[in-house]
Amino acid sequence: MTCHQFAGGTGTASRLIPNGKTGVNGGEDYVLGALVQTNYGSTIDLQIGGVPIGKILQKEQAVELSEETEKERPADVHTSGTSKTDDGSILVLLITNAPLAPHQLSRLARHATVGLAQVGGHGIGRTFSGDIFLALSTAEHPPEQLSEGTKMQRINPTETYKVDVVKNEAVDLFFHAASEATEEAILNSLVGARKGMRGIKGGYVAEGLPVERVRELLRKFRGEFEKDPTSIFQSDILDREMHRLPFLRKILREQADGSKVPQLRYSFHIPVAYSGGKRSDTMTRRIVRTLIQLGALTFIILLTLFLLDHRYRVLPASIHSALPLHNPGTVITDITLKTCGSLNPLSQCRLDPNVWHRVEKDLYLNTGWLNSAYLHVKRKKEEELSRDEKVVIDVRVGRLDPGVGEKGQQNERWEARPAGIWLLRSSKRKDSDSKQVVTAVDVLFGADAVEPRPGWQIASTALLLDTDPAKGRHEVKLSVRHGRSRKEEDVAKTQVPPRIRKDGKFKMLQVSDLHLSTGVGVCRDPLFAEGMEKANGGAKCEADTRTLEFLAKVLDEEEPDLVVLSGDQVNGDTAGDAQSAIFKFAHLLSTHHPPIPYTVIFGNHDDETTHSLSLSRVQQMSLLQTLPYSLSQPGPESIPGVGNYVLEILAPTPSTHSALTLYFLDTHSYSPDEQKFKGYDWVKPAQIEWFREESRRRRGGREHKGYSKIRLDMAFIHIPLPEFAEKDNLIAGGHWREPATSPAFNSGFYDALAEEGILTVGCGHDHVNDYCALRPSSRSASSSSTSSPSRHPDTKLGPWMCYAGGSGFGGYAGWGGFHRRIRVWEVDTNAGRIATWKRVECCGEDVHKKLEELVVVEGGKTVAPQQGGE
Repeated sequence: MTCHQFAGGTGTASRLIPNGKTGVNGGEDYVLGALVQTNYGSTIDLQIGGVPIGKILQKEQAVELSEETEKERPADVHTSGTSKTDDGSILVLLITNAPLAPHQLSRLARHATVGLAQVGGHGIGRTFSGDIFLALSTAEHPPEQLSEGTKMQRINPTETYKVDVVKNEAVDLFFHAASEATEEAILNSLVGARKGMRGIKGGYVAEGLPVERVRELLRKFRGEFEKDPTSIFQSDILDREMHRLPFLRKILREQADGSKVPQLRYSFHIPVAYSGGKRSDTMTRRIVRTLIQLGALTFIILLTLFLLDHRYRVLPASIHSALPLHNPGTVITDITLKTCGSLNPLSQCRLDPNVWHRVEKDLYLNTGWLNSAYLHVKRKKEEELSRDEKVVIDVRVGRLDPGVGEKGQQNERWEARPAGIWLLRSSKRKDSDSKQVVTAVDVLFGADAVEPRPGWQIASTALLLDTDPAKGRHEVKLSVRHGRSRKEEDVAKTQVPPRIRKDGKFKMLQVSDLHLSTGVGVCRDPLFAEGMEKANGGAKCEADTRTLEFLAKVLDEEEPDLVVLSGDQVNGDTAGDAQSAIFKFAHLLSTHHPPIPYTVIFGNHDDETTHSLSLSRVQQMSLLQTLPYSLSQPGPESIPGVGNYVLEILAPTPSTHSALTLYFLDTHSYSPDEQKFKGYDWVKPAQIEWFREESRRRRGGREHKGYSKIRLDMAFIHIPLPEFAEKDNLIAGGHWREPATSPAFNSGFYDALAEEGILTVGCGHDHVNDYCALRPSSRSASSSSTSSPSRHPDTKLGPWMCYAGGSGFGGYAGWGGFHRRIRVWEVDTNAGRIATWKRVECCGEDVHKKLEELVVVEGGKTVAPQQGGE
């Protein structure tokens, strides 16, 4: 066995504790003995008298080992102190003749660890160490219970006897004795094995503690021990600080003289007596059985209260509200529809606001000359419900009573409401807490309306209203939520930062200018329109249907990790209800297999509408933040625009460092000063300053500095920067089909991108432009012909400026046979490479190809294309 990697084993020590009371223990002092079995610790932790003996010896040993040749020590012999030790163990047994109670002995055993700590016992107390600390007293002998050979006397169960116990006020002396005796016993085990040990087969050598060297070190750090100090229990306590280890001087002196190590000077007789174990076992069983019975009774009572409250509401509201099935919000008790004449100035189309809540959406989208209609719901908090009040547990839409026309509903009593609404209501108290109860109602528009929100369901049948999509009166569909809101829990699980794939790659789709409408919409500038109408029996091209089918096809084939929606998702003029339009792409991405996270920035058309149900950018962003897999953020309120934010793409699991940073900025819509700067708005100076601060802060942060590979930064906007329009740009990977409609005022955002190391910036807005461009200073980089993309030797290139191209059939595209397209970005973090290509909706073999693939970044640097490349 080894102790701190020196030969160890068994060690003993003892202490005298003043009695202080004549007659007890014959007036003699109490004795406390310690026996230890050491097999733990490393050399570096060894301390003696507060002196770091282990560190000094290890340092000296390291010098000796460096001077020792291989021939002097056989290869198969391993010495202590030179190899890593596994978790060891120690056994400490404390025995005293003092009358200590069991709880005092338990505390005494714990104080053995204090002495262990004085020696530097950090090798114990670990996961796989085996440490045992025991304490016992030999003071009290129970009355003799054996007589007449082996026959046992029958003892009265109420018979008692008195015992003497040390007062708690005086037990501190025993604690000091326990810690000091343990410390001495451990050192005795080291000194006693000073000659070292060798394994059975001679393969392992445990060297003994170098006593002479230890004595020299103690003299150096503590001075000469000329005075013979006494124990703390025989002298003033303050003297102990001057003579930290009085026993050690004696031990070392004796070892130097070759005398024996002082062993435990007292032997103790531990009597074995009958302790009524049978009666004790019986009592234990009774206690355990009683506790089990009490636990079972408590469970039955709680379960009964829960079931009764669930059905009859027997608990107080304060307790009932804390139960898991309680709906913390409101429950719907009734639904109806109010129709009114638009020409009647006295008609408000609103029921009593103290009773009814109106869903603020005109069901005719303000297109009705004569009529308007609004849905109203009656809602209450669960605790406000009266005993007989009903709650809505299901909603259907149709001409026939569901109890007549649907299988399984014959026994249900459905209540009719205007516009074909049928309600199933219940007055049962349990139904207000169930997952069936309706807790929210909303209205969506269009035959293609979908519902991406968790827990919501959209009716398959539209309300029975006078609709005409050609006149803007679209189908109206109810969407209801059953049970408590799961929005926060469910959505939060999906809104997690994306990660680079295990192969080091990350793929993004940049989808721009979807121009989605309320309803299916009508295609603008579709190719082969006449032929397609004839093939479809005269039906016109449905813009949103075709757009979403194209997007779904590319999602299936490219399998991206992220979708960037770079503006004009909503076609303001044809989107009477912006919420219904937004839900289309949100539903497609969140229900894809697997679901795909996405980010959104706004274009000039997203909030460009005169419809009453249009949503501002702030409202749209608030809505997007509640949808699953949306990583969109509004950004700081202190700077202009909505949607100025940063998304960090993390390295593969389990890394917490960022491998790719994406910057999103709002380019607003139309010029604020049309007379001076015609056209479109620009990135504001405050946005540019925010971008610079964010870039510098993140570069200096732990997430960026800790990444070991090449980091890459990209940016996305909607309206192109003025630099996109420069005619001297190097054009590659696409075509310049229309003049770039950039802002007339240049705020200098391109220069900020270049200075902060952004490698690419993607935009939308100009639908039929799909090229990538480098500014003129990069032209010389392409003059030399190489087999791979060349890099300018002197000038820092970029960033690359790339159009996405229009993706939606609701926007224009009538320039030179342009096909709707989506730009793909693929990042390879292993090579520090960014490549990009496009996917088109039509036609022939092109729909399966990576069109005009271009490497824009190599080795973390912007590169020009090969000579002759477009």
